[in-house]
Amino acid sequence: MNAEKFINKAAHVIHLVKTQEEVHLRYKVCHARIMDSKRRFLVAAHSYYDLSNQEGVLESNLMPLLEMSLTCALLAPAGPQKARILAILHKDVRSQKLSQFELLDKLYIGKIVKRPEVRDFEESLQPHQKVVSADGFSVLGKALVEHNIEVISKIYSNISFDELGRFLDIPADQAEQIIAHMVSENRIKASLD
Repeated sequence: MNAEKFINKAAHVIHLVKTQEEVHLRYKVCHARIMDSKRRFLVAAHSYYDLSNQEGVLESNLMPLLEMSLTCALLAPAGPQKARILAILHKDVRSQKLSQFELLDKLYIGKIVKRPEVRDFEESLQPHQKVVSADGFSVLGKALVEHNIEVISKIYSNISFDELGRFLDIPADQAEQIIAHMVSENRIKASLD
């Protein structure tokens, strides 16, 4: 909590630092890490990606920053903003060298992703990225369900909640709640009956 308060204060004065590039880099890294720890994964993914392309960053840190960007992008909630960062990462030729590229490729192309396919990725997550929310989903679990709902919405024009729940391996009422939440945030176009 304090870190976010101080990084927000620093945001108002960082432009005054003209000559010390390393201070700007440190600020950007701290901002990305704080957004990651606060589970604001879209902001963190963009921040890490910008850092992975920034001049002045050590060559040995570029790929880890890109990998952190990819991890945050994969954990982000489904929607148009996630699709944009996935497209950016997919087009970056450096991403092909990362261990998560196969998962990135499936999400970018729009394939259904099942839980067993992400076991290795799930084990590589940091503790704050493995948090289970009140609805019983981990961050990764919810991101996968939302992604799969987006893919299914492109295939089906009508589907019952029971059928959708069976397809996603979750109860029908949970599927309904997730879709209602996605519709209310304009991350998916649907009407619920």
